[in-house]
Formats: sequence, structure tokens, C-alpha cells
Amino acid sequence: MLRWACPCAECRGEGGPGRLDKVTELAPEELELTDVALIGRYALSFGFKSGHSTGIYTFRYLRGLCPCQECVAG
Repeated sequence: MLRWACPCAECRGEGGPGRLDKVTELAPEELELTDVALIGRYALSFGFKSGHSTGIYTFRYLRGLCPCQECVAG
């Protein structure tokens, strides 16, 4: 789910569709998480086995992705 939700410009597009808008499947190495890094006090960056690591996932964005009852309630 994290890889498909990547908010980076490559995946989401800059002025047009991004890479993830153009594909329906990703290779297994694109989905395998290899690293997590704290970005300041507001976000995380995830590294994937494919080498992709440019998305900055704010804590607010991650909370919005979470389907648990606590997160959905806000």
C-alpha cells in the first residue's frame, strides 16, 4: 500500500499523469521495503528494493492512508 501511495513527483506527476497512474502492477522489488528514514519531525521516507526512495510521506498523509478505526475517526 505504501508504494502505491507514493506522493513523489515521479509517481504522482508534475503537470500530468505520474508513473503510478500508468501502470496496474509493480514488480516485487518495487514493493519490498528496505529502509525507513525520519524527515525532520513531520514525515517519513521509505526506501524500496528497486531503489525508489523519493517520496516524503507526512505523518498527516500516513494517518489518512490508515484504515484502522482510530485513524478513520480522526
